[in-house]
Amino acid sequence: MKREILRLAKAGGNRACIRTHQLSAVFNLPEIRVRQELAGLAEQKLILLTGWDGHGLRDYSTWANADEFIHSSLDGGNVHIQLPGAGADTAKLSTFAAGAG
Repeated sequence: MKREILRLAKAGGNRACIRTHQLSAVFNLPEIRVRQELAGLAEQKLILLTGWDGHGLRDYSTWANADEFIHSSLDGGNVHIQLPGAGADTAKLSTFAAGAG
C-alpha cells in the first residue's frame, strides 16, 4: 500500500487526492488501516498530508495526534498528499486540496 500511495503522488506531479475507501477496497483492508498508513507516512515525513476535519482542510501537522486524524470524518475519505522535497510547501498543498491549485 505504501508504494501505491507514493506512486499515486508521483504520477500526479508529486501530489494527489486519494480516496481512502477506494484504497481500502483495492487492498481488501479496513479503511482505518489505510488512514493509519497515511498517518504513518506523514509521521515519517515521506508525504505531506491534508485532510478535512469537519470544518476545513488541515495539514496533518496541525492535528492533535494520529488518532484524531485516523478517526475523523475526512470528507468522505478524501485526503490530499504531496511528496516532500524541493518546492514542497504545505500552503501549496492546502491550495491544491481546496481546488485552486
